[in-house]
Amino acid sequence: MTLLAQALGLLALASPQAPLEAERPYDVEQGILEIEKVVETQVLVTNERREVYFRDWGRVMATHTTIRTTVTFSDKTTERRLFSLKEDGFTVTVDLATMKGARMPDAATMAPPDEDGSAARERAERRKRVLGEAKPIGSREIAGKTCEGSETLTHSLGQDRTTRTWSWKRIPFAVESTMPNSEIRETVLRASFDVELPEEKMRLPEGAKVKDWEPAGR
Repeated sequence: MTLLAQALGLLALASPQAPLEAERPYDVEQGILEIEKVVETQVLVTNERREVYFRDWGRVMATHTTIRTTVTFSDKTTERRLFSLKEDGFTVTVDLATMKGARMPDAATMAPPDEDGSAARERAERRKRVLGEAKPIGSREIAGKTCEGSETLTHSLGQDRTTRTWSWKRIPFAVESTMPNSEIRETVLRASFDVELPEEKMRLPEGAKVKDWEPAGR
């Protein structure tokens, strides 16, 4: 899962109307985002560029990703190109080098029926107890939008992680996450909203071979 996607999940948890937010991830009907993500550790630097095309308030999303990873002590660089399409409760991800992919159900699709929303609210409260409350940290101008900021502190695997997120209309425009041995920065470089989306960008690549994902051990 990408850091922006994780940030969107944290925003949903913080709201008393989590079921509504799950139905409508963004407060913008459709748009195009160009995103850069940089991950720095002691041995690797990963630069990721993504073009994201979304519609239906973020329920349908096509992502074109290029990932370049450099080993710091050797300057060796590898590159991967991926395509993913999220719609109807499933996400298909295809490696464009092999044209092989997997179709995975989203968390809401895998969850048992929850007609009154009580199970979703209980999960949200449990996660909020683990993650803590988001603290406001002021706004930033990012890609032409005024984005409101929040900060959360989590503890996992013996390490503290501080995550700062700046969002506009529930779309995370910037996320910064720091741990003792790594730093992650993810930023929207350009954004266009309520524009025509190229249909060819919203389709699986021709020739892709997709299999349904199965949990390990099944």
